[in-house]
Amino acid sequence: MSEIHSRAIEFIDLLQAYMNDRFPNVKRVLLVSHAATVIALGRAITGDEGMKIRAGTCSLSVYRRKGEGSDEGEGEAKWRCLKNGWTGHLAQGEQVS
Repeated sequence: MSEIHSRAIEFIDLLQAYMNDRFPNVKRVLLVSHAATVIALGRAITGDEGMKIRAGTCSLSVYRRKGEGSDEGEGEAKWRCLKNGWTGHLAQGEQVS
């Protein structure tokens, strides 16, 4: 798990630098992945390696950069989780088999 966390941190750093350089006005980025990667990316983007991330099938997590639309202050890799494994868009909610 430590290796996937390291790769996720590296990816988020590279993605942010690329987006800031090439597409500074972009408002949203959609990342689609499997559970372990979703968990590692959520922890990387918030800077909280111990954060409990929900990653159920078809779940949605939303992160907003601190400082956007708030007075939280700027932070290159510091994002706030607005939705964590949300499944409200599913007719029967989260499915567990």
